[in-house]
Amino acid sequence: MKLSFSIPSKSKSKPKPVADKDQSDDNNTKQYVTEFDPTETLQPQNAQTPIIQPIQNEYRPHKKMKNIDLPLHPDSSTDLCFERETLSSDPAAGASDSISFGLNLRHSTASDSTQTQEATVEDVMLEKLRYDLKRLPEHRGSEEFEEMPVEDFAKALLKGYGWHEGRGVGKNAKEDVKVKQYTKRTDKEGLGFLAASHDSKSSNKSSNFSSTNGNGNVSSGGSVTVEQRERERNKDGFFVGKEIRVISGKKENLGLKGKIVERLGLDSLVLRVEKSGECVKVRVSDVAELGSTKEEKCLKELKELKIREEKKLGDWDRERKPVNKRSVESRESSKFGNDGIGKERGVQWLRSHIRVRIISKELKGGKLYLKKGEVVDVVGPYKCDISMDESRELVQSVDQDLLETALPRRGGPVLVLYGKHKGAYGNLVQRDLDKEIGVVQDSGSHELLNVKLEQIADESWQFSMESVLVGSSGQLRGLTHTISKLGHNKLPLLPSLFPSSTTTSTTPVTFSPFRPFASRKRRLNKKSSSSGLMSKMADHDQAKVASADVVSGDMIFQPILEDGIFRFDCSVDSRVAAHPSLSFINSKDRDTPIVSHSVPSYTPAFERVSGQQIVKLEFPVGTSFYGTGEVSGQLERTGKRVFTWNTDAWGYGSGTTSLYQSHPWVLAVLPNGEALGVLADTTLRCEIDLRKESIIQFIAPSSYPVMTFGPFASPTDVLKSLSHATGTAFMPPKWSLGYHQCRWSYDSDERVREIARTFREKGIPCDVIWMDIDYMDGFRCFTFDQACTLLDDRFLDKFIVFDKRERFRDPQSLVKDLHDNGFKAIWMLDPGIKKEEGYLTYDSGSQNDLWIKKADGEPFVGEVWPGPCVFPDFTQSKVRSWWASLVKDFTSNGVDGIWNDMNEPAVFKTVTKTMPESNFHQGDEEIGGCQNHSYYHNVYGMLMARSTYEGMKLANEKKRPFVLTRAGFIGSQRYAATWTGDNLSNWEHLHMSISMVLQLGLSGQPLSGPDIGGFAGNATPKLFGRWMGVGAMFPFCRGHSEKGTNDHEPWSFGEQCEEVCRLALKRRYRLLPHIYTLFYMAHTAGTLVATPTFFADPKDPGLRTTENSFLLGPLLVYSSTIADQGIDKLHPVLPKGIWLRFDFDDSHPDLPTLYLQGGSIIPLAPPHQHVGEANLSDDLTLLVALDQNGLAEGVLFEDEGDGYEFTRGGYLLTHYVAELKSSVVTVRVSKVEGSWKRPKRRLHVCLLLGGCAMLDSWGMDGDVLKINMPTEVEVSTLVSASEKQYRTRLGIVTSFGPSFCPLIDNFLTAECAKHIPVEEEISGPKGVELSRVPIELKNGDWTVKWLHSRVEIDGYEEYSGIEYRSAGCSEEYNVIE
Repeated sequence: MKLSFSIPSKSKSKPKPVADKDQSDDNNTKQYVTEFDPTETLQPQNAQTPIIQPIQNEYRPHKKMKNIDLPLHPDSSTDLCFERETLSSDPAAGASDSISFGLNLRHSTASDSTQTQEATVEDVMLEKLRYDLKRLPEHRGSEEFEEMPVEDFAKALLKGYGWHEGRGVGKNAKEDVKVKQYTKRTDKEGLGFLAASHDSKSSNKSSNFSSTNGNGNVSSGGSVTVEQRERERNKDGFFVGKEIRVISGKKENLGLKGKIVERLGLDSLVLRVEKSGECVKVRVSDVAELGSTKEEKCLKELKELKIREEKKLGDWDRERKPVNKRSVESRESSKFGNDGIGKERGVQWLRSHIRVRIISKELKGGKLYLKKGEVVDVVGPYKCDISMDESRELVQSVDQDLLETALPRRGGPVLVLYGKHKGAYGNLVQRDLDKEIGVVQDSGSHELLNVKLEQIADESWQFSMESVLVGSSGQLRGLTHTISKLGHNKLPLLPSLFPSSTTTSTTPVTFSPFRPFASRKRRLNKKSSSSGLMSKMADHDQAKVASADVVSGDMIFQPILEDGIFRFDCSVDSRVAAHPSLSFINSKDRDTPIVSHSVPSYTPAFERVSGQQIVKLEFPVGTSFYGTGEVSGQLERTGKRVFTWNTDAWGYGSGTTSLYQSHPWVLAVLPNGEALGVLADTTLRCEIDLRKESIIQFIAPSSYPVMTFGPFASPTDVLKSLSHATGTAFMPPKWSLGYHQCRWSYDSDERVREIARTFREKGIPCDVIWMDIDYMDGFRCFTFDQACTLLDDRFLDKFIVFDKRERFRDPQSLVKDLHDNGFKAIWMLDPGIKKEEGYLTYDSGSQNDLWIKKADGEPFVGEVWPGPCVFPDFTQSKVRSWWASLVKDFTSNGVDGIWNDMNEPAVFKTVTKTMPESNFHQGDEEIGGCQNHSYYHNVYGMLMARSTYEGMKLANEKKRPFVLTRAGFIGSQRYAATWTGDNLSNWEHLHMSISMVLQLGLSGQPLSGPDIGGFAGNATPKLFGRWMGVGAMFPFCRGHSEKGTNDHEPWSFGEQCEEVCRLALKRRYRLLPHIYTLFYMAHTAGTLVATPTFFADPKDPGLRTTENSFLLGPLLVYSSTIADQGIDKLHPVLPKGIWLRFDFDDSHPDLPTLYLQGGSIIPLAPPHQHVGEANLSDDLTLLVALDQNGLAEGVLFEDEGDGYEFTRGGYLLTHYVAELKSSVVTVRVSKVEGSWKRPKRRLHVCLLLGGCAMLDSWGMDGDVLKINMPTEVEVSTLVSASEKQYRTRLGIVTSFGPSFCPLIDNFLTAECAKHIPVEEEISGPKGVELSRVPIELKNGDWTVKWLHSRVEIDGYEEYSGIEYRSAGCSEEYNVIE
């Protein structure tokens, strides 16, 4: 009798492990019994090792995997033959229909001779699949080997091929095969990963103790349940019992390896060290999994550091051994030669102001070992004086051999000390510690230089001006340019450099003759030699602390305003001393605590050093950062640093760190999709440092509170909460959402009328025409040009009158003509008031003492467009009322909107581009009282916009004001829209415009947009058309260009570009009901209008860096910002779910692709020429996209489009729903709000099917409308036909055949879109485009230099160009050789 069984249960046909009879003497192996036979003697259990037999080759068992002989000519000896595999089974089909896709091997049969029809492709493939499935051996599975150790499993496999222990494998084997188990771990998953729970040895050694995991559950004996482990793993992967390594944090803990024994909340854990057994507390962010890339990187760096230290210690110890006098003399002789000058000692690399590390334990008794410092002076060929970082101790006459250069972090500034590229200055873009080599990008030529790491050093010679020149406030004076004093050894005193600045004390700096000027490539004129000083914004990461008074700790909190909002302060005293909030709607809301039982999820840490308050918040790895206000560059801000200091930044670049507005706000999106906002509520210059992953750091003068909003379930919830504090956007008049046309400048009313007439003649929608400063009389605000004085571009410091005639004779008549043609008029007002007696505005302000004062109490006078100007002090309520009254009177001329420009405030002919920070404002007590300009600088533009807004409201209470401001602060959305400033006509700025608009929205300002086509320089037709395509979808849509460039109206670039612009703007006007509804929701609920694509799925990390698409509610706009790639050449990246493409029969390669999210309904209108053409009785179209459940919903807001009746119920808010049941889609009204009655109008419902296909049905608005769904075959035919039409329009060659439906074929006869021709880049007039070479600007005995078209100083960057247009630099530009 035999008894058979299997472990676990499997088919009997499965090969079974059998005993190895040749190794019966092996007592260390296990025997797996699957068949019991009483006739055979059972071997001892540990006497044999199982054998896993290999799968035999079914074709030629005696030949391993050889190619089989193919029977190309079937004969009687075989029944195998080949046949063609074809697409058609029709024997009459032509050759083109019977193209073979390969050969199928099959057995010939007697029926072949009578077969008249070949098998179809599907039949052939199906039969081949069945045949292959029969041939496949049954999968063994791995269950039966789960209990087998890895070593035994490997032995069993090898024995199947004839291997025996002690013998080699193969004919020429000389030694036995060694079987070893490798337990190297990878990251959290993947090949070779072994969870800590599988380590039986470790689990047996666990101590008997009780620990609390992250969920608050108690686990005894050091073990955790599977459910607990899963919950921990779902959070951050660090569960109790897991082995980890410390990779950062305290130095004494670096490199420690151990097992987690306890979780202390979400941020900390207790680690039992493997060797010592002691327990240490570490932060989750300071540890990494074993085998992860972070752990490997840490071990590699520790090993390199150890090797380097041992090597240099050995060299130093050998040099310091006692020797006799003759040995010393011999060594000195060999080093210095007979004359004492270094000849054979080696390369002399010491330079002043480079950073070094001491590598000798002998110096100062070893207390300075491995400490860093700065070389402050080179006192000999191989000797220098060093200022130590921590102690500020000055160590003199340190030998070069006792030092090594300190390397910056990747991206930091370095100087090449010797070698082929000696003297080159740039950034360290790559380094290899194994090979001791690196790559430096030269800051002048941008060339990549290969260097040895020993040849470069962290260059800190461009030290901060505040370490040399300190005023009464102890703050940096805002200098931004490289200043070289030519021909002198001492830096001139500050007043001689900048007469407009005032300081209490200055100290000249003497440069040692042994301190060579660390020149950059092509930076200085070869004919001159100089010493230099670089002024910069302070880098607080490496700040030199003069005082030992450092206070640090966790900030204290109190809940404010509503649940989920917390205020943090350094102390109770700091909370009491904090200035009033200018960002909050009501400052008292920030200062009044509420009763709440919730506690903050993240608590900031602070440090106060030398009057600066540093606040740091750490988040989980994988957190993404957004916001920071008006910033250029990438959408996701990790790795970036900005400074909140409103700056006139003409021609800014992707790395410019200070633009026109300040928003000390960061939106953090956590890895799980939740979000949290952080606001540093200070008006002073603030550094927002996001260069370290998952860490937010604010640095600003003490003291200021920090507010956190959340974490909430989504980013939208965070921004709603922010709006409750800082306010929602003002409700714009509907006409302001149309297209705006602007230029600097339409210089006469005749030209304005011509522009308006051309728009209507060409059928291009437009609502607004703008008047720049040339409408004024000599650039005097609140005046109109009766005898215009024009400014010649060749001269800034003089007014050249070359054309004198009445250009704006009758502004009221002009406005009337514009209104009659459906246009609104917007006029500019700047803050600079011309200092001229007899000028009514100046006289009025002077009589009432309304100007900003200098430190001596006299009104500050700065030069702007009119010449010498004074500036209203908008921090005073009486000044705001005065300005509002002027605006009220000005509006009576028919002004529809006002444009506030130059209100950073910008000042000409000063390097700082603004007024001195020592100026003072006599502010109201409720906003901060009397303060210097550094306190009010960032809010000056917002306060001016507020005054303008209030003045327009006074002029007509029945009209909504429209104000556009260039400068702003967080909260300015309550009063004004904004734009992204003086951008450039290039593809980079087109791409950046999307991210910049989104960042402003994420910072609370939803009404913004760029200058479409670019302000500076000449756009090409392709660039302008592409920019108009995406710009027509922005919340604020305006084309604008500067003087001296070609015309930039939509018809200025040829017929093809004109047609693209027409199609783009018609799209916008069709979507205006949807856009207007979004603004109503933004005004009432604090939601956004335009959002990043990842808002559709915040949990998807792949969407967080998408920059060429954005959302308008459920509408996704996908565009191309690449010059040589239209939308037809891109593959869209869409969020998860249903996204249905649609168009208005207007698809074009240079227009964005539109998608509607499943489950959504959006309203559409006819494409009017201007908003005033619209009527409530117009047909209403609803675009419907069903979700996976057959449901959809949407909302439409309607009111008069202007005025404030909507605040009193005078509106209609309609909620529409659609539902699919039994192949019928029903569309109806589900909810109505407001007192308006529903207009009598037709309703047109378009149901999207995909691929731009749709079904439509007509009815009356308010009635239930039903649509019968076609069959799946009919839907497929419609989608296929629509897809063909779409591809034809884009000019894509399709392979679609006829639809077999004449009606559809006739309907889909579509013409290919006319592509915009590609032209060479058009350069603007001389000086308009950015300079491509270094620029030097001289003024007396000082020089300002621009390098590679920009000044970049420790992260602060400004571009050169025609700086007089914004900064007022009138001196001649000289190109440096």
